[in-house]
Amino acid sequence: MIGMAVVPPLWRRVMDPRVLAHYDGDITRANIHPRKRDKVMARYGAGPVS
Repeated sequence: MIGMAVVPPLWRRVMDPRVLAHYDGDITRANIHPRKRDKVMARYGAGPVS
């Protein structure tokens, strides 16, 4: 896992599905950086949050 952290796109490809699974598919329960929140929500189907 430490080796993957050196390559951010690889880290995100592996960890994003794990985080989503941890929250039972509800990505809105995850703590997401405010600047990236809309992009992440759009990617995982939650849509923009007001």
